[in-house]
Amino acid sequence: MSAESARSRTRHRVPRILRPDWLPFAIVWVVASVVIVLLTVSTHPSDSTYTLQYSGGTFLVDRAQYQRLADAFLNGRTWLDVHVPDWLAAMDNPYDPQARGALGAASGDPSLWDWAFYHGRYYCYFGPLPAIVLFAPFKALTGTDLSTAAACAILAIAACASLVFLVQTLWKRFWKGTPRWFAVLACTAIVAASGLSYLVLVPWFYSIPILASLALAPAGIALWARSADDIGAAPHTGMVAAGSLLVALTITCRPTFILTAVFGLILLWPQIRSREMLAVRSRHAVQASLAAIAPFLVIGGVMMWYNAARFGNPFNFGANYNLTGFDMTQRHVSPQARLFSASLLLFAPMRFTRSFPFTANVFATDGTNPWAFLIRNRNVIAEPTVGGIVALSPICLLAIPAVIWFVVSLVSRKRVNDAVVTGTSRVPETPHVSRISGAARSCALG
Repeated sequence: MSAESARSRTRHRVPRILRPDWLPFAIVWVVASVVIVLLTVSTHPSDSTYTLQYSGGTFLVDRAQYQRLADAFLNGRTWLDVHVPDWLAAMDNPYDPQARGALGAASGDPSLWDWAFYHGRYYCYFGPLPAIVLFAPFKALTGTDLSTAAACAILAIAACASLVFLVQTLWKRFWKGTPRWFAVLACTAIVAASGLSYLVLVPWFYSIPILASLALAPAGIALWARSADDIGAAPHTGMVAAGSLLVALTITCRPTFILTAVFGLILLWPQIRSREMLAVRSRHAVQASLAAIAPFLVIGGVMMWYNAARFGNPFNFGANYNLTGFDMTQRHVSPQARLFSASLLLFAPMRFTRSFPFTANVFATDGTNPWAFLIRNRNVIAEPTVGGIVALSPICLLAIPAVIWFVVSLVSRKRVNDAVVTGTSRVPETPHVSRISGAARSCALG
């Protein structure tokens, strides 16, 4: 008996339950969850109000926005029951940061920072879902507030599970032939590059809607990918509906995550092209189409009602009424400035220094920053960071081979189609093209 045959027989003696395909991915999730808990325990800041100096005036930053939003929901309100200074309610333009800061300092009764203010009341313009599913139930059951740090940890663990589920799904569904260890390595890299550690280390209310969306969108995309066993086969209606529901719910957390819905079109395109969706050829096609679309209509309608109840406009999420460092009601950002900001976010270089921690804010405008020219005299708002996404996570560059593979695949498919039209039975694939496709497909896992 050969050694290979012996190994095969030994492997088949091991019960399948003891060697499941998902076990290494589960280990990645457990290890990441332990790290998240340790990071939370080591930081664990209190949810408190403290003073922030700005433009010679004083503002108050209250970290407990979601705790106060939960109180509002438990009491049947959309507005937050917190003190509003008389001078703020009387201002002609309460969104002017200089005037607001000066009046706050002069009166000794400052306004709150990064809260929406509309018609004399404060609102939380961040997505309401985390308050509904986490903060409000915790308060109702225990009578105490759930800390922001604990909520960040819970959502980060859920987001980690969602990312792991997505990678494992893509491996099973599309990456056939790829070694499992490579898929696990890709999973580890994606979790590490997702920003979860930063969002847990800085557990402000800003992190909550982002983490909630990260817990929803990848799982929804994975369910879309699992909805059909074969390319072009009729999709599983329940999985399509569940995937759409999870992705649609991101609009109640961080609305910009709704753009991940484009992956639904990509993953379900074979079903759409074969008229198993978005068609009336059969009852199943109609059901699958409704399963994909209805959750977005329902969740979108609920969010529009919530916006109208707060700001009288179903399409106003409240960001325009945010009390921040500039007047959001009069701010206009050109498409060119938006494109430039996105480019900086992706490709800004890292800034190194000679003293610990050897990095500094790449978007600082002082004379010591060699990269200050990138944002000086430009209409962009740059959050402090030591570098862009690509500089901080070079693994993002592995997306380039995926694009190469996609282009090569299109060219190869076109050659095959042309051959069929002209009557040629077979167009051989050159070894060079084959090697490029294989290497690119493997690197695309990153």
